[in-house]
Amino acid sequence: MSGMQENSVVAWRGKATGYPRLAPFSPSEVYPEYIYGETSAEANPVYEAIRGCFHTARLDAANFGLTEWNPLAELIHPGESVLLKPNMVHQRHPRDPEGWRYVITHGSVIRAVADYVWKAVGTKGKIILADAPQTDASFSEMTRLLGLDAIRDFYLERGLSFELIDLRQEEWIRTDQSPSISGRPVNSWIIPVPDTTTERIMTPA
Repeated sequence: MSGMQENSVVAWRGKATGYPRLAPFSPSEVYPEYIYGETSAEANPVYEAIRGCFHTARLDAANFGLTEWNPLAELIHPGESVLLKPNMVHQRHPRDPEGWRYVITHGSVIRAVADYVWKAVGTKGKIILADAPQTDASFSEMTRLLGLDAIRDFYLERGLSFELIDLRQEEWIRTDQSPSISGRPVNSWIIPVPDTTTERIMTPA
């Protein structure tokens, strides 16, 4: 790939740090290649960092700073389907209430990468975001925490195909008192297991 050698590692350092909190995590400024117009009222250093990494890697270097800049064009082509696989382990950390922020991929990273994927695949392409978290993790809760539902809706409102898929065959739900089937996947059923505080949700293959 031109501008970047195989097995290269790119690092980029900006002036600001921290994750933005307002989904769907639009950039805080309109970059020349940004095609959606909508910006965020809060600073978004993550979007700047993703953009900075692509620039540092010299991807489509000749067009940087222009509306035509398409850093993933040599990897992804118009009309293709692209799978984004974030790190979605569990929505809770055993010792830190805010621990999910550093054990699962933040939605602002996903949004920035997805924008540049859309730049490459175009309106006829498709993005699928999928992962298989721990069996006792809640996919729906992580979707809410990460703002993935807001990101999905942002793209759907613009006629773009963006799917969220839980790759697991089952999800376990822990309850302190009575059994609960909240968050149960569609077309699934519950099987009791020896631990009386645990239910196993099975989804047909």
